[in-house]
Amino acid sequence: MTERSITISGQPRTVVVGGADGAPGVLILAGEAHGAPVPRIAPLTERLEASGLQSFVWDTGSPAPTHEEVASALDQLGLHWVNLVGTGDAAPAAWETAARHFGRVSSLVVLDGGHPAVADADGAVLDQGCPAVDVATTLVLTTAEARAQAYASGRHVYSDFRVVEPAGGGAQLRGAAQSGDAAQWGEALAAGLATEIILRSNPW
Repeated sequence: MTERSITISGQPRTVVVGGADGAPGVLILAGEAHGAPVPRIAPLTERLEASGLQSFVWDTGSPAPTHEEVASALDQLGLHWVNLVGTGDAAPAAWETAARHFGRVSSLVVLDGGHPAVADADGAVLDQGCPAVDVATTLVLTTAEARAQAYASGRHVYSDFRVVEPAGGGAQLRGAAQSGDAAQWGEALAAGLATEIILRSNPW
């Protein structure tokens, strides 16, 4: 693994890179999850790299990046065509980047967060004007609360769209994380998420 430095809104940021140069790239926007189960990054990237992909992990922190900032990161990393992944607070930025920067994103995989134009479980809409996404998209669920938003997001995807719930169910993942088994379930979630990313990165 190596580190690459990028500058976002005048501030230095670090992106951890793994895998062979020139391999198809996967940019992972790892946002804050606020208590929800999160994948463990090392098992996730190891699986991606074993499948011939190059991983770029940006621990976005708070506040989450905008789609313009993600596009800037792509430019600085030399990623002209990328498989994009968004988790936690960074999920909306992943959707917005795929929607607004057509030709830069080849596939989209999001953990829990639905399309920004769809109301979440609290009825909040992040961006009513967010365009539809025209790339193959998978939404991986860990919470039952996200299910309605997830399936409603299909109206905003003009390509193949899948909603996937990990084995054991989202409620079990959340319960395990809260009871102290977060590492175990983080690895299980990483494995499931890696599988979906690998499937989406395949050209056939």
